[in-house]
Amino acid sequence: MAISRIQLEDQATLIVGETHDPRIDVHRIIENAGMYLFSMHPWGWRRRPPVALDFIANQSWVTLPLDFGLGKIVGVSMNDNVTYRVQTTTLSDVEFRRSTTILSPSFYYVAPAWAPQETSTSAMVARLEVYPTPTSEDIGAMSLTYMAGWTPLTHGLHVANIPTEFDHLLIELVRAFAAYERTQDHSHVDAVDQWPTTIRLKQADGSVQANLGYIMGGAGQWGQSSGSNWNFTTAGLG
Repeated sequence: MAISRIQLEDQATLIVGETHDPRIDVHRIIENAGMYLFSMHPWGWRRRPPVALDFIANQSWVTLPLDFGLGKIVGVSMNDNVTYRVQTTTLSDVEFRRSTTILSPSFYYVAPAWAPQETSTSAMVARLEVYPTPTSEDIGAMSLTYMAGWTPLTHGLHVANIPTEFDHLLIELVRAFAAYERTQDHSHVDAVDQWPTTIRLKQADGSVQANLGYIMGGAGQWGQSSGSNWNFTTAGLG
């Protein structure tokens, strides 16, 4: 069963005590531990299934999934690859293209950005800037594959967005960050990173998919094509 915020609070108070310095925020300990878990290794389980992104007329950006957080874009594709294709780029390149006049562009150019706070009490939200700006609504215009970030646990019954096999590692990180809050000694956190169980989990996570297909990136990349993969055979000579 997935581990909840209430259970993680119990783990933190085991270290800092039920009655502790009021400047120690148990919820912040849990959030720091969760974000650290996601950043300590490119875990394969952070990869989420493709999600559809919607175009809104005259809006130059699209909303990213709520669990994107400090995630990573793996790939973006158009659901209609015949009319338009999509290319990831930088924010400065998107802005440059917006300042130019390109007649009938055949590509959408996209780059991740974090929207400014709407109020001083609201969090920043990740989004995808788009050029050219869509002129009409298009539900599911793009398909995104990505590596998710940590999802904040804002309620006691909310559970961590991790596989249950990693609950124990998250518990150890919560305890380590609680110990840091109590002693200001970061070695507790560093020790968990070098923990034998952590190393084994990294190895197991990397072996989930043994065959990653053709080489991607660099001079050896196999081109992607929508055509058929022909299986040619040759007859023996003589």
